[in-house]
Amino acid sequence: MQQILDWYRSLNTRERLFIQGGGIVLVLAALYFFALAPFYKAVDASATRVAKKDADLAWMRSVAPQVTSRSTGPRPTDESLIRMIARTTQECGVGSALTAQTPRGETGMAVRLEGAEFDKLLVCLGNWQQSYAVVVQEANFDRTSKSGVVNASLTLNRSGG
Repeated sequence: MQQILDWYRSLNTRERLFIQGGGIVLVLAALYFFALAPFYKAVDASATRVAKKDADLAWMRSVAPQVTSRSTGPRPTDESLIRMIARTTQECGVGSALTAQTPRGETGMAVRLEGAEFDKLLVCLGNWQQSYAVVVQEANFDRTSKSGVVNASLTLNRSGG
């Protein structure tokens, strides 16, 4: 350490100022890369996360009237499960994705939807449960190459009859 101090003292004033300036630049760079940059990165990540949650909240608020406008209990209906599913998938906007319906006993149905918008399908599933006492016993969702679109295989059961 003493050798470094002796060397520093042996420099002329201009060289000392140059070394001091370099030291200040080095300290500032270290402060930025080890303290400020990670902080800014964390703030950006938090802002992105908040923006996504705001978008989710906006979507939930947009579908809330559809969910709350439904009756609180299932409607009694004599409509067959096949017809009810075909009609309500059209109402929900996923009717064109309905590719197969296969009866499973007296109150069950296997349903296949291909290329269905996931958000609309979820609204449809909620409608079936709340309005028609149709519950999902099994559900398999497969991603498609298009964002927000899925292929779904559902096993449904009408619990109310």
